Amino acid sequence: MIPYDFDPDAEAEFDQAVARYEAVRPGLGAEFRKAVEGAITTLRSLPQIAGLFPGAPCRQYIVTGYPYSVIYADRTDLIYVLAVAHHRRRSGYWKKRLRRP
Repeated sequence: MIPYDFDPDAEAEFDQAVARYEAVRPGLGAEFRKAVEGAITTLRSLPQIAGLFPGAPCRQYIVTGYPYSVIYADRTDLIYVLAVAHHRRRSGYWKKRLRRP
């Protein structure tokens, strides 16, 4: 499996989403975290499994059971998570993160 890393803003939004789910029902945040981490494990094994995001050099993988996608750059030696994006959030808000190393 290839390694992965989070963009700092992506990690913050992921943590915020976990906290929001946990506030809805104790334990739901942990379930959401497990679903996202499972998605990332899949991407680390099969980085090209997800479709290309229209108009950007990255991919979008839908998190099973939640209205979220993991947006990531499939680099040769790294899965770089650009966003853990809610499906109702403005599309492409994370594109500025593509310019980061």
